[in-house]
Amino acid sequence: MAALAAGQAGLGQPQASPADMMVAELKGVSDIMARMQLSCYSKCIANVKEEKLSVGEMSCVDRCVNKFMDVHQKVGVELQNSMAQQPPAAE
Repeated sequence: MAALAAGQAGLGQPQASPADMMVAELKGVSDIMARMQLSCYSKCIANVKEEKLSVGEMSCVDRCVNKFMDVHQKVGVELQNSMAQQPPAAE
């Protein structure tokens, strides 16, 4: 997110305050967690009749969360790389 704000500063747009950037970062993390929870829950937990997760459900959730986070990290790196390669906008 900080790279996005820094990239926008060079485009003649006002730079976000540190507090605004922190709020945006927290909203982003909250959104990621909600999407991951919904996705992994629907894929891995078919039966909520029991109080605890079964071994298979725990294994599935572990794999799902790891895969989700790996993909999210790779997408973030690719976005940062593509933003770094964009030529500066003419003013």
